[in-house]
Amino acid sequence: MTELSERPGGYEVARACLKIQATAPVRSRLARVLGFRPLHPDAVSWFNGALGEIRVGRLLERLGEEWTVVHSVPVGSRGSDIDHLVIGPSGVFSINTKRHFRAKVWVADKRILVSGQKTDHLRNSQYEAERVSKVLGHAVGAHVAAIPLLVLVLVLVLVLVASGA
Repeated sequence: MTELSERPGGYEVARACLKIQATAPVRSRLARVLGFRPLHPDAVSWFNGALGEIRVGRLLERLGEEWTVVHSVPVGSRGSDIDHLVIGPSGVFSINTKRHFRAKVWVADKRILVSGQKTDHLRNSQYEAERVSKVLGHAVGAHVAAIPLLVLVLVLVLVLVASGA
């Protein structure tokens, strides 16, 4: 098992993708020649998520030495994780990454639509930050206010949405 501090961005979603991909049938020679996608259909969303988290993780690694950045922080007992936890001079940030490649995204104060569909991205980002606040506060014996951030990876652009008040 990889130490938590050594995990790259996208660690857990890449593992989930590979677990699903292991069940995919081997492509025939003809399928390979014709360029059929090797990804199992159930692995595609995990693959896309991993790409987004890897990209954001690489950007976060550029922060200075005064920052601590940890990726794929497990929480709870059902396989959930915090995509990125960033701790530094200006606070504690719980970062939720979503990759919506080439999708139309509409952002308002309390709602995000992706390709016209409502999402729970803002609510989930807030919930994750509350969990971080609770766990870190308990660990240090003081109140910790984690700031929720939602990072949308679209095409070549990152959109940062502060999901807390």
